[in-house]
Amino acid sequence: MDAKARTVALIRRQFQQLVPPTAFRLELDDGADADFVADADGPGSPHRPALPLICLPDVQERLFAEVFADLNVEENDPPARYAFAVLKKINAAIEAHAADDVEVSEDILGALVGLMSAVAGGAGVSTDASPVRYSFDRPDGGEDTIRISEVRTLISGFGSTGLRTWEAALALGEHLLAGHGPQVAGRRVLELGAGSGFVGLLCSKLGAASVALTDGSPEVVGRLAGNIAANGVANVSAGVLRWGAGDEDHAVPGGVDVVLGADLTYDAVLGALLAHTLAAALAASPRAEIVIAATVRSAETVGAFEAALAAHGLSHTHTVARPAPRFFYYAASPPIRIYTVAKCI
Repeated sequence: MDAKARTVALIRRQFQQLVPPTAFRLELDDGADADFVADADGPGSPHRPALPLICLPDVQERLFAEVFADLNVEENDPPARYAFAVLKKINAAIEAHAADDVEVSEDILGALVGLMSAVAGGAGVSTDASPVRYSFDRPDGGEDTIRISEVRTLISGFGSTGLRTWEAALALGEHLLAGHGPQVAGRRVLELGAGSGFVGLLCSKLGAASVALTDGSPEVVGRLAGNIAANGVANVSAGVLRWGAGDEDHAVPGGVDVVLGADLTYDAVLGALLAHTLAAALAASPRAEIVIAATVRSAETVGAFEAALAAHGLSHTHTVARPAPRFFYYAASPPIRIYTVAKCI
């Protein structure tokens, strides 16, 4: 994929993930997005400063066709106010190079005017769920997409708000795609505290034999059915699993190869219950591999989780998630730890 195609893919993927406009990137990080435009004086003349690739007419044409041509703001896909803010940022970035004879394409200007009218008419202020699409490059080539219905009304590291996929889940997804975590292809996966189901759905698309999405909230489990259906995956199920000791809702299934979870340690009490359930998972499936992604919001809660692991006879190691994700965009702060948990030997 050349730099122009990668620039369009960068913008498209962020737009589909509803990355906040304040954090939205319009240029690649590797320096490949600059296009040097020669002065009109002919060969050997000095070169103007590098222009962002979004200034080029063919890139704008492709960007409009792939990202902005078929918006469905009436169905909140995406929210009109969000689309307007992103397109306004793109328009301003291109206009900043007007002195270099750069112009915004008529298609992009038309889309901006249309969104401006929609926002002025009251569109875009909605608490309804929006489809969010997380696209990634498969290890075997080609692109795949995870579709999640989200309502962004909860605070995230970006300062955005919702029933949403949290940063730690995105970091765990990056970890798996980079080949640093357990292999999931052909294996049975259990996700704890699944929330939107992002991690488990990613595992399904990476070839897991089966995926069990679990959460302690029956309401969350009920919503997971919609996300499973939206992704057309037949090997994914959803059910209630409460952490700690108790009735049948606390029983960890056996026959599991991989146990995953993300953003589960934000409360010391929950961390202790999670440690109990992880120990139960290893008792039911002694050969299972366990990986937990934890956002470090406070040293106390993370320390309590690590102490609870030790109290249940579990050891752990951790790495810090990469600050520059390749596919799933999230805030770099606070840091996210990727824990590998095992039984103490």
